Amino acid sequence: MEGLRREVLGMRQTLSRLQQGRTVDVIRDELVQYAKRLLEVLDPRRALALMETLVTQARREGHPKLEESLVIVETATPHAGEYYFKGLLIDQFGSGVVKKSRHRD
Repeated sequence: MEGLRREVLGMRQTLSRLQQGRTVDVIRDELVQYAKRLLEVLDPRRALALMETLVTQARREGHPKLEESLVIVETATPHAGEYYFKGLLIDQFGSGVVKKSRHRD
């Protein structure tokens, strides 16, 4: 019976996240896809806004990587205007495959 209660609670939490909008994983993927654009068309303000959205959603979800995301945002923000900002985003938010492909460029 306890297992069933946990399952229902988990389903309710998932439904709540979906009703609130995008999940942390979806926002992170969107941020990485945005960072993969050509440097000339990457707007650091848009990337920073996505990072802030990620942190906000992580708070709503009680995401286990909230603190890590906060540190990354705080650390990366001063570098938004730098040429390496794009790579910083990919390194911090991308998956292993995305990171490896970036280092081949």
